[in-house]
Amino acid sequence: MNKVKKVLNIELRTKKGTGNARRARRAGAIPGILYCKGKDSVAVSVKARDWSLFSHKDSHLIDIKLDDGETRKALIKEVQEDVLKNMVLHIDLQEVRMDEVVRTAVMVHPKGTPVGEAMGGILEQPMHSIMVSCLAAKLPDAIEVDVSSLDVNQVIHVKDIVLPEGVKSEDTPDVVVFHVLIPSVLEATVAAAEDAAPAVGTAAPAAGTAAPAAPAAGKKDSKDKKDSKDKKKA
Repeated sequence: MNKVKKVLNIELRTKKGTGNARRARRAGAIPGILYCKGKDSVAVSVKARDWSLFSHKDSHLIDIKLDDGETRKALIKEVQEDVLKNMVLHIDLQEVRMDEVVRTAVMVHPKGTPVGEAMGGILEQPMHSIMVSCLAAKLPDAIEVDVSSLDVNQVIHVKDIVLPEGVKSEDTPDVVVFHVLIPSVLEATVAAAEDAAPAVGTAAPAAGTAAPAAPAAGKKDSKDKKDSKDKKKA
């Protein structure tokens, strides 16, 4: 069965401003900006129901269709969301050519079950996406990493991930993406971090506290003079 190609229909917005953006949302649309290389940016809007087909996809590269009927490629640059209302407020799209180098974050997913889980370990993923650069035509939807060989206390760094041909990582090589920890070790690590933090409300030394008094000037000189007189009498 062939996969149906999805295209996001985009309408040009002639009216801009916060008030018009609110009215667009009430009408079931999402306001946005389409950036075009070498051209002026364009105010656009998309239907919220159409956007829902793309908003949960891993790939940031999508097909868009403007009012002129032409289909183009665009990179999803930014999505502003209202988490409490569970709605998208604004989107930024960047038109790209397939032979153009793009730089964007790509989601990373674990594949398999770590052997360390049999010993009570838990797979942790501190980093859920990595920044990559490549031709738009080679941009992956997501990156799968085989974690099945991970034992307790073993780690997979950014530099350990095998990327598709033509895709280059732009992140720090030694950043941890996956590791397997025993729950007690994880709790101890958190507790140690909390203990290392400075105590809240610790009083500082009172300002203006007097320093210990210095020996009174002249006492030693008086004693020396008395000793000198005693020697002369002797």
